[in-house]
Amino acid sequence: MPIKDKNYRNFENRKPFNNIPCREDETLAPVVIDNDFRDYLKELGLNWDNAETWHFPRCGEGVPVAFIQIKKNELDQAIKFFNNQVSHYLKRFQKDEWSEFASIEEMLEAAEDDDRKSYDPTGSTANEDAAELEMTFHSLLEDLERLDPTYARIIRMLHDGFKKGEIMMEVDLGTEKSQGYATISKIQLIAEQIWNKNYR
Repeated sequence: MPIKDKNYRNFENRKPFNNIPCREDETLAPVVIDNDFRDYLKELGLNWDNAETWHFPRCGEGVPVAFIQIKKNELDQAIKFFNNQVSHYLKRFQKDEWSEFASIEEMLEAAEDDDRKSYDPTGSTANEDAAELEMTFHSLLEDLERLDPTYARIIRMLHDGFKKGEIMMEVDLGTEKSQGYATISKIQLIAEQIWNKNYR
C-alpha cells in the first residue's frame, strides 16, 4: 500500500465525495473533512461511504479524507492545499497566536457580562497584551487590504465569528460555490503567512 505523504497523488481509484463522476477535464483531489468542510460537503451531498481515514508517517491520529472534483491543471495547487489542511487538522489542539487572541477576547467579553463568571485579565499584563495583539491584528488587516480588500474583509468576518458557509453567502469570491471553501482557506493561509513573517 502506498505511503500517504505529501507526494501521494494518485486518486483515480477513489470515489467522488458526492458520487458524481469527473468530467473529461476533471480529476479527483483529496480534502480533509474538518469541522467547517464537513458541513459544506454535507450540503453538496457528501456520501460518508466514500470517505476514508488516512494515517500519515509518525502520526498516530487518523485524518478523515474525501475526494472532490477539480480541474486537472489545478492538481498541484490542490495537493498543496490538502497538505496544509492536514497540518492544520493535526495541530488543531495546539495553541498559537490566533487561538490565544480569541481566548483573550472571549475573557474580556465575559468579564464585562454580569451573568457570566470569568477571570478578568485586566488585573494583569494580559490587558496590555490583548491591546497589543489587537493593534497587530489591525496591522495584518491593513496588509491584507493592500493585497486585496476582499482578503481583509474575509479575515475580519472569520475573526467576528462568521462560518465559511456564511461568508460565501455574503461575499462575492469570484469563484463557483464549489470552490468557495478552498478560496477562503487559501486567504487564511495567506493571512497566516503574513502574520508569521511580519508579526511573530
